[in-house]
Amino acid sequence: MPRGEGPVPSPPPARASPHFDDGWTNAMPQQIKVYYKGDTNDFVVIVESPEAVTRYRKDSSIPLVDVVNSFDIFVTNKHGAQGVMDRASKSQLENEFNTYPPILGPIFADS
Repeated sequence: MPRGEGPVPSPPPARASPHFDDGWTNAMPQQIKVYYKGDTNDFVVIVESPEAVTRYRKDSSIPLVDVVNSFDIFVTNKHGAQGVMDRASKSQLENEFNTYPPILGPIFADS
């Protein structure tokens, strides 16, 4: 065969996308947030489920690891539960809860 003629070679195999997309992206659960309006700022904790918070409110002997999704506490800078969440600084937590690390009891208190 003359050069340049013949079957067209197959394209190289597609590389894996750097983005997570396995077709289930829309089926991922939403983050469940517990909102606490403090004296100095608005705080948010991400929890496993509303049921876990309800169980914890009834029985505070339940380990927090079974309630919270992460031990991070976020602030929304007085923008309510829908504001942009930033990780709360040590001074923000000390000013609001008078202790560091903060006790999560006031955040999960029945309101």
